[in-house]
Amino acid sequence: MVTLMSFKVNIKYLYLWRLYAFMNSKITYVLSILAFSLVIVLSLLISGCTKTLPSSLNNTTGKLVLVEYTPMQCVVTPWAAWLTNSSIRFIKAPTDQELLTMFYGQEYNITLTNITIIKISDVTCMACGVCSKGYNIDAYIADKDIHVMNDTGWKMLNQ
Repeated sequence: MVTLMSFKVNIKYLYLWRLYAFMNSKITYVLSILAFSLVIVLSLLISGCTKTLPSSLNNTTGKLVLVEYTPMQCVVTPWAAWLTNSSIRFIKAPTDQELLTMFYGQEYNITLTNITIIKISDVTCMACGVCSKGYNIDAYIADKDIHVMNDTGWKMLNQ
């Protein structure tokens, strides 16, 4: 026979058990988030320690070569396409030189130096893919990186 008093005690224990289970699940949730965060932080620290030097520093025996890119009307440059498709956002828009440095550094581990934008004409035609935009971009790279630059539309200049 169940008495009213034992029923109240059982309800009290049931309530305490449910409170314990609820708190235990919250603690487990918080601990799992902390453990996951710790794994992320450690992996970022470890990956930051394994970065390689820029290719121009690795290439101490090679020489620098001059390359040139001629942007064409209606043709999106590889670095502009990369920026459009990335989640990178800026407070202030980067210069062409900064964008080139970021793109080739992050995508190909290539360092461009002495990036120069040279105006070649004030007058240009508007034919897509045929006419230039009126300027060239010159830069120096390590000679071992010339194949990547050729693949992305650059030409080596005779020095």
